Amino acid sequence: MVTIDPPGSGLALSILDPTTTLGAVIHDNNPLLRKQELWDVIPIQLIIEEAGAVYLNDEGASFAALDTRPIIVAANRQLASDILSLVDSE
Repeated sequence: MVTIDPPGSGLALSILDPTTTLGAVIHDNNPLLRKQELWDVIPIQLIIEEAGAVYLNDEGASFAALDTRPIIVAANRQLASDILSLVDSE
């Protein structure tokens, strides 16, 4: 399952819970108004990446804390790549 709900800490951490079917979160940041502050993004990104999942921007690069690009949080690199290839094909 993939969701486009904002990746708040509970939702992003659900990716790491083996009892859920959530595999990825896509969050479309608004380049004119960043929706998260550093304290909203960095701790979750660290936890996600330490657990082996990925936290990327829409170009497949590691997400930078002040980035306004869309965020893709996925259980693994392959799932993130699959999502990126689907986005690129549209």
